[in-house]
Amino acid sequence: MLQSVKTEPLLPALSNEVQWIFGVASLLSLVLYSIEKGPKLYGLLKQTQGVTTARTTRDRVIGSIYAFLCALIWSLSYAWLTEVQRSLGTLTVSLCLFGLAALLYYIVSAATSHGQQPIFPVTQKSWRTGRMWILITANLGNFFLSVWALKYISASQANALNHFSPLPLAVALILRGRLKPSRGVWVGIVLAIVGIWMLCADTELLVRDRQTVIGAAIALGAGVSFALWTWMMSEIEEEPLAPSDRYRMMAHIFFVSYALTVTWAFFASVQFTATPKETVVLLVNGVRVAVVYILFQHAIARAGAMLSALIVIFQVQITFIFDRWLNGVNMTGIGMVGSVLIMAAAFGLQDDVEERRRVASDGSVEGGGG
Repeated sequence: MLQSVKTEPLLPALSNEVQWIFGVASLLSLVLYSIEKGPKLYGLLKQTQGVTTARTTRDRVIGSIYAFLCALIWSLSYAWLTEVQRSLGTLTVSLCLFGLAALLYYIVSAATSHGQQPIFPVTQKSWRTGRMWILITANLGNFFLSVWALKYISASQANALNHFSPLPLAVALILRGRLKPSRGVWVGIVLAIVGIWMLCADTELLVRDRQTVIGAAIALGAGVSFALWTWMMSEIEEEPLAPSDRYRMMAHIFFVSYALTVTWAFFASVQFTATPKETVVLLVNGVRVAVVYILFQHAIARAGAMLSALIVIFQVQITFIFDRWLNGVNMTGIGMVGSVLIMAAAFGLQDDVEERRRVASDGSVEGGGG
């Protein structure tokens, strides 16, 4: 008979007064951060990207709907993936996601090429310079670690922790002297760190147990991988890419990721034995990977990258709803606050990174990122 094991807290208890100080300091930091970022964000949301492209209200509404669909689809499918991961394992789930996404990307690429032979010198150059291999590594790390984290923590926690990816990107740019460490950057870094702690804490601000620490570390690793992906992808996309070439490039990345994962599964003697329900969940998630990326590209074209990114980041809160509905997970108030701090820090740091790119390119104020 299995006996319940009582887990000991990893840190000493904090007094009630310390908790109040901690909470008030976090709130004040968030207010100061909002005061600094608010006017800049409002100005960026009002701007249109490019010189000749004027966006109408209808464009912004349609683009916002696309972005909201991205958040909705990603949140639902990721929360639904929890049960499947714990029954089939990380390797099986990951290879299914890679394979289905690659197939769909190839189909969409062929459909958008209008019968023309694809020409992608940017992609060929990226293979020669090694950027494509870095993207493949980042893709493997992001998806594999995101799925693995579900073994230890809830989809709500994992999704929120994944969104800290602008933090390592900002730190790397600071260390390389490519981002000025302004007050907003430092406050964003502090907010992200505090938010990460609160997501791993219970009602007394104690880190719950070692399983939570392991899951959080894995989810943060997925965030680091996504930061690397964002960095490399932004450098590749500095040169223009036709939609069909963009989808073909994504198909190549996911196909190589699939081939590597299948090879690993073969030598690990992994057997695929899924129930009909589990097969449906895997199919939905594989399609989700490609559909969300395609929708987000349409959202950027209609509403701009800044507005689209702002809407999509709310998938963290939407995941709370689906995680409770599908898996019975109830997030604590402290966990909710932690996720809000990470969202604020992530969006603000993303804005700082994009502002550095805008200034470094031609001094324009084109919104970017996502």
